[in-house]
Amino acid sequence: MLDSYVEEFDLLYGDGVLLTSDAAELSTEPDACFGRNETWDSGRVVAAARSDKDDGAELQGAPDWILEVISPRSVRKDTDRLMVSYFKAGIPEY
Repeated sequence: MLDSYVEEFDLLYGDGVLLTSDAAELSTEPDACFGRNETWDSGRVVAAARSDKDDGAELQGAPDWILEVISPRSVRKDTDRLMVSYFKAGIPEY
């Protein structure tokens, strides 16, 4: 099912991409995120070279979908803090 969903999107980023949003004062590494063609074309999310690593991507703005895998160590962060930040950033699905 996820394969058919991904086919509709221009870019899929996995673990290791830095997501930043000035509007939400957010800087985090989600487990995965997607952006539709329309989202990239509108400039709602843009890709940039990651400034803190030699090899890696940074997404700035609000992709369409964020995935967080919740583990016992990350429950509070993933279900509380990040959900509020993703909402403030204007990310529609997380």
